[in-house]
Amino acid sequence: MKLKRSTVAFLIIGIVIVVANGISALSSQPSFCGICHSKEHASWQASDHWRFNCNLCHRRSDITSFLGQRIDIFRMVLLSPLSLLGERATPSRVPSVVCRSCHTDDKTTTVSNGLRMNHKAIVKRSYECTECHSTVVHGKAVPNPRFATMGKCAECHVGKNPGAKCNTCHIEEVDQLDRTFKGPWKLTHGRDWRNLHGMGNVKSCKICHSDDFCLRCHSVNMPHPEAWMNIHGKEAMRSRDGCMKCHKGSLCQSCHQIAMPHPAGFLEVHPKEAKKRGTQLCYACHQKQGCDRCHSQHIHPGIPQDKLRELRKVIRGES
Repeated sequence: MKLKRSTVAFLIIGIVIVVANGISALSSQPSFCGICHSKEHASWQASDHWRFNCNLCHRRSDITSFLGQRIDIFRMVLLSPLSLLGERATPSRVPSVVCRSCHTDDKTTTVSNGLRMNHKAIVKRSYECTECHSTVVHGKAVPNPRFATMGKCAECHVGKNPGAKCNTCHIEEVDQLDRTFKGPWKLTHGRDWRNLHGMGNVKSCKICHSDDFCLRCHSVNMPHPEAWMNIHGKEAMRSRDGCMKCHKGSLCQSCHQIAMPHPAGFLEVHPKEAKKRGTQLCYACHQKQGCDRCHSQHIHPGIPQDKLRELRKVIRGES
């Protein structure tokens, strides 16, 4: 007996629902996740969070969290054969609201590993807990771990507010701690720091170093002030070698599209260059009045004043 199309459709839908419900029921158990995520499962068992199943932390924070999570898990199961092609990192976001459902002492100052910490301001500024505590449960199994480093603290602790004194947070001698040499600061303060220190957040240098510390080598204010793009030309003319300590000549070329600073003899050939490249390129740095001073008002640069006065007399027919 032939089955009607509607009956076949209902059978298919029913099978899909049963399979989906089966996957949903099984997925609530950490052992199910461990089939694919073996490293994460092993590290979870060895952590202080072993009492909590995977779904408790790895869930969405919106009102559709349950349905959305089931769909995500169903999708992962369907795509799991692709993992046979090679091991891939498994990034997974843990919303801070999940962490704070248990860790409610954010207004209490705590001391741990030589640090005095109060999370009230951090929570207020909506920092994610995993920005500093990404390895609490899964340790080395986390593909892209993030830690609490001096570089992150320096984003706020610069200047007088909220304060950049070491003993604000460090209750031990700073020299006995290695936090300075973790994260990006590991590059900027390592053996090759002279070549790599510019890769860090230059604004954070003033936490420990005086204002004139950078001037010992750079001969210009570091980091550059906000209006630097408007005044850098004069500084480059004064000390081009100072610029080349950090920048390559191609950097100037990338913006100006012409040799900078202008080479010797440029004044004689600049009309050809202006015609070739267009005057708009010149106006990126020069004002049109600068052209008028020479070409309209006949104020010729480089001519001694006495010779210029004689030239004007000749033009006026006085001699």
